[in-house]
Amino acid sequence: MQVWLSVPNFRENSRPTTWLYRVALNTALAWKRGEKKSRRRQSLLPDAGSAAQPTTSVDAEENSQVVDQLYAAIRALPLAKRALVVLYLDGFTYREISEVVGISESNVGVRLNRIKRELAAAVKEPGNES
Repeated sequence: MQVWLSVPNFRENSRPTTWLYRVALNTALAWKRGEKKSRRRQSLLPDAGSAAQPTTSVDAEENSQVVDQLYAAIRALPLAKRALVVLYLDGFTYREISEVVGISESNVGVRLNRIKRELAAAVKEPGNES
């Protein structure tokens, strides 16, 4: 619905897919800001059970734990950081992410590198191991 309402604002100075992601991201952010705190938070990522399974059961269990920790760490990120991660995982280039989010391409790289370090530290923390 929001895409249909936003079509008159499309200036054709970006690709339609980039503009579409921008509308979707802004709509999601607006919805999230308006959501009451008492509502359950919905995950942006699928369960770890849907990840590809390794060859051995020991590898599968270890991989499942790491994936669970990573998903939990991503869910714990603030919404703006989560949005960058989702766009990155969707295969967008830094340039496309910068157009969607409205920050410079180099800033996208800096923020994603910081987020990657944050996530790596969260997965390596002793308190996160089961």
